Amino acid sequence: DKASFDDLIYGPLQGQLLENTWMHERLGCDGQQQLNRTSMYFEYPSLVAMLTMRVRYGIQLKLDGVEVDPKFAPSAGAFIWEFGTLKIEHSRERVSITLPRGLGPDDTRDGQTVVIAGLEPGGSYAVSNGCEGDGLEDVKTDQEGRLERGGTTLGLKCRLVLALKKQLRGA
Repeated sequence: DKASFDDLIYGPLQGQLLENTWMHERLGCDGQQQLNRTSMYFEYPSLVAMLTMRVRYGIQLKLDGVEVDPKFAPSAGAFIWEFGTLKIEHSRERVSITLPRGLGPDDTRDGQTVVIAGLEPGGSYAVSNGCEGDGLEDVKTDQEGRLERGGTTLGLKCRLVLALKKQLRGA
């Protein structure tokens, strides 16, 4: 659960990394650094970054798409993850995804699958994608607040946006 992840894994590692910057190669069973191991070990920043991306925010980059399932995100699943040219903004009411799909800025990939969780259960959303025309597509999440959309075009110039329909009416 979220409290165990925060209290037992993520929080201690993040705290040690912020306090020490360079840590020894291993932690003992007591969670303390083993001072007889290699010092200034480089993998802890990467480990914390991976825990943040893959576990806290549930971002899984795949060859054929992307999955976002923020089970452990703070603030009811609201977050912004930006890493190089990848940018994901997620809240229960709105999601925006810009995902590179090749080496060049104009590269796109058709037929990608996008799975997004942490949305309004049974909610109606309007979807837009700059690479699929100017129109809006109406989609509905399942009873768990999850949406799976196949056949999506992704790339740096393709910004996929989902907006809860009640938000559109109020705008």
